[in-house]
This record gives sequence, C-alpha cells and structure tokens, in this order.
Amino acid sequence: MDYNEHHKPRQLALTRLMPNRTVVRRQPTVPSSRELGWGFAIQTLIAAGMVVALARLWPYYCEQQQRQRVLETELTRTETQVQALQQQFQRTFDPRRQPRLQQAATQQLQPHQRLVIWVSPPR
Repeated sequence: MDYNEHHKPRQLALTRLMPNRTVVRRQPTVPSSRELGWGFAIQTLIAAGMVVALARLWPYYCEQQQRQRVLETELTRTETQVQALQQQFQRTFDPRRQPRLQQAATQQLQPHQRLVIWVSPPR
C-alpha cells in the first residue's frame, strides 16, 4: 500500500474543512544504509537470543515428554487395575450370585440341594 493511498481519506477531510489551504504532501523517507544495518544487527541479535533460549529449553522439553509417557503408562496400568477390581467387586457383591459364592467358599449346601460325590469321572 502506498503512503499517499493510505492517507488519502485524511487529506480529503482536511481539504473539506479548510478549502483555501493547500495540503503539503511529504514523500516517505528511505532509511539509510546505516539504519538498515543497525536494524538487521538488532534483529539478528534477537533471533540469536531466541535460538539460544530454545536450545537451553530443549532438554527440559524432552524430560517432560518422557515424564508424560511414564505417567500415561502408569495411568493405563492403573485403569486396568481399577476395571479388574470393579469387576471383582461386582461379582462379589452381586445379590443374585451371593448364595453360589457362599456355597463355593464354604462348601455348604442349601436345604433343597443334595451332595453328589462322583466315584469315577463321568463320561
């Protein structure tokens, strides 16, 4: 975008407010080679500082990634344990299965059941 195009609406507004005055247009100045050199030098220093900062932070980043992988592995293992414990809890405290679990644990029979002892294995 040209400098004159950018300021054209303002110049038009000024001419409407003050029709008898002439508007002086300034040409944009071109920076000298010394200014350009200093600008490039400062930008280079800033970029070098950013690279040094990233290089110093890289080991911490890798360490955090490794910690995250370890934690994710532990989380997966813990979730598996929790699921197994929940299933065991549901089996143990299921009211419909409670008599069968008691019978298996204590070898006691219900009054309407008979004890069967196999002399030889069934065929």
